[in-house]
Amino acid sequence: MKILLLQYLQPRIDPLAVENTETFYFLGLMARLADHDIRLRLHPESRKREHYKGLWPGLKFDNESRPFRKALAWPDLVIGPAFSGAMLESLAAGKRTLMVLLAPHSCNLSYFRGAKVFTSLDAVEHAARTFTDPDCKEFLERYTARKEIPDPVGKIWAALVA
Repeated sequence: MKILLLQYLQPRIDPLAVENTETFYFLGLMARLADHDIRLRLHPESRKREHYKGLWPGLKFDNESRPFRKALAWPDLVIGPAFSGAMLESLAAGKRTLMVLLAPHSCNLSYFRGAKVFTSLDAVEHAARTFTDPDCKEFLERYTARKEIPDPVGKIWAALVA
């Protein structure tokens, strides 16, 4: 299975965030899923490529300079932090997506209503290996309103040129 693993870059404004959660997430999932073809996708603002190379020799990186939507053509599965906008993009692209939110954090879980959010690496591994595909349609619709406004970009342009 081809897995695109997104960097677990915690929001800087989260007062409960622990700096080592990023490394715990990365090493934990790499160790659990090492028998799969994994590419790490760093956040575009990240400067940690060398750090990650040192943590996992032979690590493959996704090309973070290309648009994320193009990166989504490759994987069978996307795993990443629930609070990342990339998760919405992955879901909207129809990709099998596992959203992760590790404690401690100060995220309001009601924002994730209608989504399956994994709070342990063991649960992520189990879902990846059993091909669990959480139904996140309600969650995605609440954030995108694609049914309510089928062509939002077209509607905006039509209003602008009217």
